[in-house]
Amino acid sequence: MHKLENPLIKRGNQFIKTSWRVVFTDIHKNIKLGKMVGIFGEHVDISSLYIFKFFLNSLGSSDLINNNISILNNDYLKHFLMDDLILYNYNIYLLVGFDPRFELSILNLKLKEISVSNINFECYSIGRPLNLNFKNIQLG
Repeated sequence: MHKLENPLIKRGNQFIKTSWRVVFTDIHKNIKLGKMVGIFGEHVDISSLYIFKFFLNSLGSSDLINNNISILNNDYLKHFLMDDLILYNYNIYLLVGFDPRFELSILNLKLKEISVSNINFECYSIGRPLNLNFKNIQLG
């Protein structure tokens, strides 16, 4: 079975089959609410991206950035004026199916810089385990 059909959640040293409702409830409990941005890679399909966007909206955020650092948002003025400094406006980063160390090293450097300068910095990831050079919490 495909991972999208049967999500796994890590409990201790074991991965346990569960439902997406349980996964998203667990993520929601573990993420401190703050100004959040979602960052996704080029290998995320449109259905997963739609669910990810819906999930971010449920947490009070509407901002998505792809690994080319272009923002997907309904705020067209924000989109038009966007530059790399947009990354510095957040304190919570959620990476989905994306490893900045290998796919976009400049973003990785900026996230590392933000992690050092912002005491409220939090980074979470969904997908394969990442070996980042800043603190990252693997959610599944």
